[in-house]
Amino acid sequence: MWLANIIVLMCMEQWYSSANLYKYFGGKTLYDDVRGDIRNASKLKGCEPVSIWLLSRHGTRNPSEQNLRDMKNALTLKTDIIRNHEEGRGELGDMEIKELREYEWNPDLDATPYLLITRGYKELNEYADRINVTYFSLLKRLKAHHIRPTNEQRTIESARSFVAGLDDSLEYEIEAPLDKKKDFMLLPYLSCDLHTREAWNVTKRLSEIRKYYQTAEFQEVLASVQKRLGIQAQLSPINVTGLYNLCWSQRSTLLTGTSPWCKLFTNRDLEVLEYIQDINSNLRSGYGFPFNGHLGRLVLSDLLKKFQAEVYNTKPTFTAFFAHDSLIDMVYCALGLFHDENGIDAKRRNPHRKWRSSKITPFAANILAVLHKCRSS
Repeated sequence: MWLANIIVLMCMEQWYSSANLYKYFGGKTLYDDVRGDIRNASKLKGCEPVSIWLLSRHGTRNPSEQNLRDMKNALTLKTDIIRNHEEGRGELGDMEIKELREYEWNPDLDATPYLLITRGYKELNEYADRINVTYFSLLKRLKAHHIRPTNEQRTIESARSFVAGLDDSLEYEIEAPLDKKKDFMLLPYLSCDLHTREAWNVTKRLSEIRKYYQTAEFQEVLASVQKRLGIQAQLSPINVTGLYNLCWSQRSTLLTGTSPWCKLFTNRDLEVLEYIQDINSNLRSGYGFPFNGHLGRLVLSDLLKKFQAEVYNTKPTFTAFFAHDSLIDMVYCALGLFHDENGIDAKRRNPHRKWRSSKITPFAANILAVLHKCRSS
């Protein structure tokens, strides 16, 4: 008897009372803030693992070019925030203002958008070590392994860090990435005109997000942040999302996982801003467009092929692909996971939604499938 055990590693939900400890930032959430632990996965009685298949997102990276532009524009508010405090306006404390004074823009960010950062290397390296502890008896007797990233620095370096975290007594070779337009399995959406025209259409996604900007709860966030900062001019959604990007970006690079920019928001503010990430990902690669799930089936066909090879030809393999959140989302859709009956509504946030990118597609999110051979009862 054969049994495939698919594991999506997530942690139990946690909530924090202090704004700077809020840890849910959509697809920019740190893996260690929400992950589970493969070492705690339930063992299948009477079963032996015989083949492993992994699809992983890259680790924590630098912001995109657009994020960087929004962050630098929002950074111009720093002087006003400090001056307002000195003149008795706003709700920030002396310590928060001191930390803002000390903050300096890192010019290296301008030249390194999207690149994997130190925390990202650590996430993949430590995850590999946990897999090694759990499945070493299988890894050391494997007849073949296939490790391949997409053709991006952040996935290539994630793959290298992952391999470095495996037992060095075993030899692993990373396969050369394919040309982006020819990588139909790990980047299927780049070759799909329908996806490019509909789901990847930034204008269409922004149109939905702007609907959320008009809701009462988002307008409350604008008012909340404006009052907290003591700024008299009307803040725009771009101002606030730029400050939000400064928050998640800096906390990604600091070992403390905190940032003075996060202290500009309350937990409630961050909850609302988090939802923007879900509106975006749902349209780009989730259930917002039915064909997203079809694109996710392509990489699952490789899973089926690898496991069938073990069942019929006794060819156990260890496969590890390193790709992006879009593909992870599409695989969820192909499997029917995290589906909300009423969808993701741009006009009304469901706090109990299943499609929550903070929980399902953080940096280094992964889907691990393990084929077991079991004794017949």
